Amino acid sequence: MFREQFPVQAAARQHPGDRSTAHWAVLVGVNAYSGRTKHTIGSVADAVLMRQLLLQRGWRDDHILLLLDHNATHDNIVRGMEWLARSTDQTSVVVFSFSGHMRYQRGDPDGDGEVWDSGLWPTDNKYLWDSHFVRLVNAIPAERMWLALQGCHSGGMNDPGLEQPGRVITYSSLQREKSYEDPEVGHSVQGWFMFAEGIRDGWGDANSDGKVSVQEASHWGAPRAHHRTANKQTPQLFDGLGQPFHLEVA
Repeated sequence: MFREQFPVQAAARQHPGDRSTAHWAVLVGVNAYSGRTKHTIGSVADAVLMRQLLLQRGWRDDHILLLLDHNATHDNIVRGMEWLARSTDQTSVVVFSFSGHMRYQRGDPDGDGEVWDSGLWPTDNKYLWDSHFVRLVNAIPAERMWLALQGCHSGGMNDPGLEQPGRVITYSSLQREKSYEDPEVGHSVQGWFMFAEGIRDGWGDANSDGKVSVQEASHWGAPRAHHRTANKQTPQLFDGLGQPFHLEVA
């Protein structure tokens, strides 16, 4: 089914000696939700901007899976992550980004014994719960991985096993916090300050080397997002890499 829906990505391969083929991404942005779920306004823009940033830095288009609005179903997100697991190896660089609603509720919907569970909220309202998400992530071999999570309660996605060496994870808010959007710029608050200002516009280049690492972008965006939301949103950074995570293909 993945091959039928996304034939270009399904045909992509990683080739030894060609670093451009070692970079892979799944980018999800959901503005339009099914049923009575309230739409968002900036999630698609986050994902589209992320794709532009990667392409400008040498990533191959066929190695980027962009899932927007009604294409960003629970099953398609899972298939996209399984595609990453099939396509990558220990030399790969991987980005997974999700912008949209996230769910946080009391109970144990995914059977992992948690009192509170968090989950990504796809367009079809079928949640991708944190423990399932961690299993999918842990099946992806990679030298470096950036997980960018923009949504309410995103810090709650940190089930045991998610934060590991070689990974950089940016959470737009703490587990019990909402994450906000900014209609003036048409992005999530986190997406604007980190992706647009921090990386695209270069304001995050703290060491003036002409490149903005993921960590630098986070350090630029986090305090500004906190201030922009009147201290209601507290972005977090987990850095298990120990060195700058640059998006440029080198």
